[in-house]
Amino acid sequence: KFQVGTHQGRTDTGAVRTAGARGRLADMNLIDLIQALGPGRKTVRITVQADKPGTPTLTICMDRGKIIQAELQDRVGAEAVYEGLTWADGSWLAEPTTAEELPEPNIQESNESLLMEGCRLLDERVKAGHLL
Repeated sequence: KFQVGTHQGRTDTGAVRTAGARGRLADMNLIDLIQALGPGRKTVRITVQADKPGTPTLTICMDRGKIIQAELQDRVGAEAVYEGLTWADGSWLAEPTTAEELPEPNIQESNESLLMEGCRLLDERVKAGHLL
């Protein structure tokens, strides 16, 4: 289920962060989440964990609604986002952050371009039988 509110964590400066949202990919997948946060011009760090044991954590950073950075172990940038789009089971956490806390960008494409290409690649994987 989608949950807003009282996740607490500490920022690098030690301040307590008490806002955010969390949910399950089965209820709101990564495409839906990006489309919800983008137009709202949110500056957030999204962490996504697949339910499959041993799967690394995907981190996506958005600056005023635009995806600027993504990492998934050895995949960075758009490739990390594309892999995350294939996940159907798992959980996500979106935590507000400040522009100063964001890492250096490794994505230049617009959210729409990333999602369109990601959906095309996902469709190819399904047709090839790599995803069921």
